[in-house]
Amino acid sequence: MKKYQKGFTLVEMLIVLVIISVLSLLIIPNVASTKESVQEQGKYALNQLVETQTQLYEFEVGVAEGVTLEMLLDGQYITKKQFDEATKWGIPY
Repeated sequence: MKKYQKGFTLVEMLIVLVIISVLSLLIIPNVASTKESVQEQGKYALNQLVETQTQLYEFEVGVAEGVTLEMLLDGQYITKKQFDEATKWGIPY
């Protein structure tokens, strides 16, 4: 009479472990590079926003040069969060 046991064999567990390891080696580097790409796109978009808001400020207020991020923040052309991000990333305004 055969005795049936429930569960996984050691070989099956090792195969699953190898598959998970290979998948994680393929996925983790892609996630890191995607994060950097998203940050770069965010910096570019914020730079474009600040540039556009600077032009709008210059047009509405009549200032030709020397517009700073503080001036845009005080005039409510950018939000505090945008100001903080632009300052952190060193956007030149």
